[in-house]
Amino acid sequence: MRISFGKHSLPETGVVVFLSYSDKKYTPSLKTLDERCENVITKSMKIANFKGNEGESVFIMTPANTRQEAILVVGMGKKKVAKHSSYMAIGGKIYTALAKYNFRTVSVVLDKSEEITALRSWESSASLAYGALLESYQFDKYKTDEKSSNKQSISHFKIMCYSNGRAATQFATYENTAKGSFLASDVLNEPGNVLYPETYANLIKEELSPLGVDVKIFDENDIQKFGMGAFYAVGRGSVRPPRMVVMHLNNDTRHAPVGLVGKGITFDSGGISIKPSSGMEHMVADMGGSAAVIGTMKALALSNANVNVIAIVGLAENMPDGNSTRPGDIVTTMSGKTVEIINTDAEGRLVLADCISYIQKEYKPRLVLDMATLTGAMVTALGGEYAGIFSNNDEIAKNLTIAGEIEEEKVWQLPLHKNYDVKVDSKRADIRNSTNSRAAGATTAAQFIQRFVEKDTNWIHVDIAGVCLGDWNDTNSPGYRPFGVRLLTNFIITNYESRQ
Repeated sequence: MRISFGKHSLPETGVVVFLSYSDKKYTPSLKTLDERCENVITKSMKIANFKGNEGESVFIMTPANTRQEAILVVGMGKKKVAKHSSYMAIGGKIYTALAKYNFRTVSVVLDKSEEITALRSWESSASLAYGALLESYQFDKYKTDEKSSNKQSISHFKIMCYSNGRAATQFATYENTAKGSFLASDVLNEPGNVLYPETYANLIKEELSPLGVDVKIFDENDIQKFGMGAFYAVGRGSVRPPRMVVMHLNNDTRHAPVGLVGKGITFDSGGISIKPSSGMEHMVADMGGSAAVIGTMKALALSNANVNVIAIVGLAENMPDGNSTRPGDIVTTMSGKTVEIINTDAEGRLVLADCISYIQKEYKPRLVLDMATLTGAMVTALGGEYAGIFSNNDEIAKNLTIAGEIEEEKVWQLPLHKNYDVKVDSKRADIRNSTNSRAAGATTAAQFIQRFVEKDTNWIHVDIAGVCLGDWNDTNSPGYRPFGVRLLTNFIITNYESRQ
């Protein structure tokens, strides 16, 4: 879908969209078109009992004597200070409302009088377009029947606004983030027989190397050579061996890097501690943390952000086999700590532990942020509304929370405490990977990971199980979501971009 920004005017053709408020339903442009259309808009809004409340909309076919195909009026509620995320949401609603019809061109008219916003006019215009673009994502690669395809019809989405040149410039930065988000969505939706550690690693290199990101791929022999006994224990049962991918975008040589680590389990059967068959097909998306990391790297690289970011994704299939790790096995991690495997389905924390040790040893980052679809306990705690975060630095956690509010990828900080820490102690090794208890499962997983964070390293753990994978028992669950690209891109650029 092409998105453009034109000077404020009333389009003569296509579908025309207006925003309407409950305390002032008719903006100047809406009034003008209503008069041209012989008051059909007024009559239609009255018949539909349209009040202009938030979430309301009315779809109007235009009279035969007009060239416009149709009119959509979208309710905004009472005039209030609207933010970036508010306009993104409106853009998404407009796209959803019109994409099911066979319209090619949609024009949204934004009047100055309705710019009751915390943003400048061009920013709100860009945010609305951004929301429409994100909503336009489709994955129909494997649809062979045109009738069953998800393809939508809108080919040109126009914003008719003031300061349209500035809006286009602002949108260009959002578009880069959207491209990163689409990459994350693509890999989330690929099946496990297509996307597995080797093919995933190659895809990352193909996507990011041309953008100036230095990409290194390490195979199972390297992983063992580095002493990553926990990481290797996860992938050793699969005929598709593990890979570790290291990505470096170094546009800022003055500062130590920001470190990102993503869990990339391309399929999680649970291993010997095998999962129930119901819902197991969703485990193709157990690499959501890695998807967010590579999508963020693409967004930052496309934007030529003045940042120094090192990112690592640990890629593995967790499969049952004669060579699989068994419950009760003890493995030695890269840090030298030993781990007793209680449950082979608690595998993500094992991959993260060794990747975190590697990034600290090799790159000395000023922050390590790991992201993972880690625990069902997080789905129970926060559902699909918030990701849970755990951190040893409250100020950095606050900054991540602010970024989440801006981008509508919200996070909620949960506690770390020594009383939880003792629950992951092992009688036979230094630490165990599971407590086999349903109590505080997301927290004890975070306490496990914290054991591998060096004393002076700032660290945030982000558990995205609910916001990425959703609740499969909920018929309204959004399905796989590329959660984290917008969050991390905003967080890194706002807090770590060097401004010379």
